[in-house]
Amino acid sequence: MIKLRTFILISAAFVLADFACTRADDPLKIVRSYNSAVIMAHRTGDTARLADVAGEREARIVGVLVTTKRGSGLVLEATLERLEIVSAQTTGPDSQLIETMEQWRYYDRPLKPGGNPGQIIQAAMKLQYECVRVGAAWKVMKVKVLENIFLDQEGTDTQR
Repeated sequence: MIKLRTFILISAAFVLADFACTRADDPLKIVRSYNSAVIMAHRTGDTARLADVAGEREARIVGVLVTTKRGSGLVLEATLERLEIVSAQTTGPDSQLIETMEQWRYYDRPLKPGGNPGQIIQAAMKLQYECVRVGAAWKVMKVKVLENIFLDQEGTDTQR
């Protein structure tokens, strides 16, 4: 009987731990979803998916950037190479503030075939995301750059 009770308690602990790691308000999931939508918006020119992960104002800001690049005959090709949650704090029943350290690699790709791509830029950034739950979904309302460090090809800070 004790073994069965121990087994049940251990099993319940694993189920709860798994649930906690995949909960809907997981800061890592929120930021990853937003970043993926931004990357795809730039790559494809389709900003529709932003409505699922960003507030109206933030989606509009990204949309303007996408349109501006495309109007110049360019596409921003970006890759998120590293994402680390520095802190996440609940600021209200349906809001949170998430700080991240992110490393990005990006360049401008010409829309016309045969054009020369822009210089590859690597940057490490400390960002702050203001997030709000809208219905069942978490949306990024505002992104603030707290620190931006440009890196050389080896990933070393060029400002030192």
